[in-house]
Amino acid sequence: MYNIGSILDHALKELKYGPRMKEYRVLEVWGKVVGEHIADRTQAENIRNGKLFVRVSSHTWMCELEALKQTIIERINGKIGKGIVKELHFTLGEIPSPNAPDTTSTHGQLLHVAGNEDCQESIEKDLSHIKDPNIREVLLRLMIKDAKLRELRTGWR
Repeated sequence: MYNIGSILDHALKELKYGPRMKEYRVLEVWGKVVGEHIADRTQAENIRNGKLFVRVSSHTWMCELEALKQTIIERINGKIGKGIVKELHFTLGEIPSPNAPDTTSTHGQLLHVAGNEDCQESIEKDLSHIKDPNIREVLLRLMIKDAKLRELRTGWR
């Protein structure tokens, strides 16, 4: 008998979702790659077709990061895999305070959505059998989005 985790793990590998999952890992490692000083003033928001979109707190920081673009790309690709990030795109915007509740990471989103402990436990239980961390992360994101949609539709909480 197969469990849902092993079936999903196999299916996602067969569908060749590996490169897309590596792209999403970039968002997780951004702070570690650029360091705390830069991470406090930036937020990696999205990655599409090798182009990483990063929100920056000020024009001054944007200019600094423009000068460091190639170094940042090389460090990210060294951590995640060669050729994952090909380009960086910076935009000005407000960056949440480091003391603000974390709703940008997947775990932070889970805590934000799951004011209902049953929902949080259910998601964690459903994903506990998936061995591949990249697949688990993608599925966690999907389940969080689903929980948010259900919350909006039903006024759940």
